[in-house]
Amino acid sequence: MNKKITFLILITVMTIQLFSVSQFACSFLFINTSARDAAFGVESGVAGLRNLSPSTFNNNPAKLGAFSGIGVEDFTYTYGYAKIASRTLALGWNGIGVSLPIKNSKSSWNTYIDYGSQIETDEQGEVIGSFDIIESNEQISVGVDLFQVANHITRNENLKEIQETVKVYLGYSHNSVKSLIDVDSDQIENKIDGKANFTNYGLLLQYKLNHLPNYGNGDITFGVNLFNVGKEKIAYVDPAQADYLPYGTKYAVSACYSRDIEWFYNIYPEAKNSFLRKFLQESFALFLSSDLADYGYSRDIFGCGGEISLLNLLSYRIGYTNNSDTESDGLSYSFGLRLEYDNLISLAYDYTNMFNSSDVYIPEKQNFMLRVKF
Repeated sequence: MNKKITFLILITVMTIQLFSVSQFACSFLFINTSARDAAFGVESGVAGLRNLSPSTFNNNPAKLGAFSGIGVEDFTYTYGYAKIASRTLALGWNGIGVSLPIKNSKSSWNTYIDYGSQIETDEQGEVIGSFDIIESNEQISVGVDLFQVANHITRNENLKEIQETVKVYLGYSHNSVKSLIDVDSDQIENKIDGKANFTNYGLLLQYKLNHLPNYGNGDITFGVNLFNVGKEKIAYVDPAQADYLPYGTKYAVSACYSRDIEWFYNIYPEAKNSFLRKFLQESFALFLSSDLADYGYSRDIFGCGGEISLLNLLSYRIGYTNNSDTESDGLSYSFGLRLEYDNLISLAYDYTNMFNSSDVYIPEKQNFMLRVKF
């Protein structure tokens, strides 16, 4: 029993070093696996509906209602002794979307963190074995476009008119968390593990500003993500001494303004040819985002940022995060490359340089995404 408690204390110490968080178990769940979302703040991504990709659905499952086609996104990072990986598959059609865990580069499902091998010694300092600490989360999510699904069922013309200006998205996700201490020693029990399940709920309300003057389009989106609604706990040894998994509520608002490709062609008519038209869908876009994560134990994190995108090929982002728990703040910088052919297939790469004083000490994040629309 004492050995088990020693290992659990060590997990706490290691997560404090990585995440500056001690109130919750499995603090790796705070990791924002979307490099694009994290550019606007450590906990951002609840209300952004622009250029959707599978990893963003971890921040709000309701976004799946706006996703169409099939997409796969990969996130990997090694920081010191910790190896982090996540890979997500998303499917969407006619206002209904689903995201599923798939095996990542570490041969685990969905989000995975390996804290590395550690050496265990006895009271005399003699090595008696080693152990690995591994944690993972398998998330299955579903989201719906409420008006689109209702209109598809009822064929109501009034609903069709409403959804041209107003969108309502609902989402649900089920999470299966595992925390494992794998021991290689003759003197200690081989495995100490904890398992738990929890659910998230998401909501998005979007008001679309279509057909603005000079080929302009815009929207304003409000989002809420209820994280670990049941305030579930995870137990390693004694269920009576279980620890809370992260729980709380995330609120967000975002706004986007864009001009379609005709505005660009009016300035550069020589660029108007059949080949380029397959790759260019807009002239430029401006995107703003603001998020507040309100977790238990007064762990409030505020984030805000903006993005400018040219021809939907190159994007530059800057964001700000303020963590009231760790009394830290700082800026993050990001860029994205995107290539989309005929509104059918797209490849994207996003890179974000996080500030080192944030609660999640992962100074760089990057994602690769492949998506086919239908």
